[in-house]
Amino acid sequence: MKMNPFSSRIISLSLLGALSLHAAVLDDLVEKIEHQTSHKKHYRKHHYRHHTTLSSDAQYQTALQFLGYYHGKIDGDLSTKASFDAIINFHTKHNEITTGFLEEEDKAYLSEVYRTLAMKKYLSYEGKNKKRKYQQIQAALRIESFYNGKIDGHFGKASKKALKRYTAQLDTNMSISEQDTKKKLINDAREKIEKEIEEIKKDTFDPNAYATAPLEEDLLTAK
Repeated sequence: MKMNPFSSRIISLSLLGALSLHAAVLDDLVEKIEHQTSHKKHYRKHHYRHHTTLSSDAQYQTALQFLGYYHGKIDGDLSTKASFDAIINFHTKHNEITTGFLEEEDKAYLSEVYRTLAMKKYLSYEGKNKKRKYQQIQAALRIESFYNGKIDGHFGKASKKALKRYTAQLDTNMSISEQDTKKKLINDAREKIEKEIEEIKKDTFDPNAYATAPLEEDLLTAK
């Protein structure tokens, strides 16, 4: 059946319209997918930055940086020249042999330095975030030797029992509120941690004292 030119034009325009609509729908779909992907990447990056601890090697870098040996970025890569030079300088002061690679006693000491720095950071929090406030109390209880759990901001049974033990050992003649008890706890812990920081600054690492020291479980969580 032969179509007249007018009918052919109508069909062609209809097809073009359908194709244009289909292309617009595809473009919109692609845009949505790209937006969701970008959002997920941003979320993962944000989530990772705020809700995980540093790797062990990054912790060593942080400790070496605080001690004045490391001057690179905290990337957890101990194979870089900056990391290698830092370890060499650290060994030059404290070890008989300079290898450029961390020995087990070095790791035990630097881990301890990092944990002390992390505890100070927990204690210095001045915001109102509930989880961060709980982490602050957990850190203070740990420094005061009443708590051995994770610094995770989840104030469960272990944390509550630790706070209760701390409260019980206070002067029984003192009648203070729970809020004031927490303030005292945090202030006491801050004083103690500042003394530990001052000792670390002296950089008096003795490899023999850490030769048989096992690496402690990383109890830190969010920074």
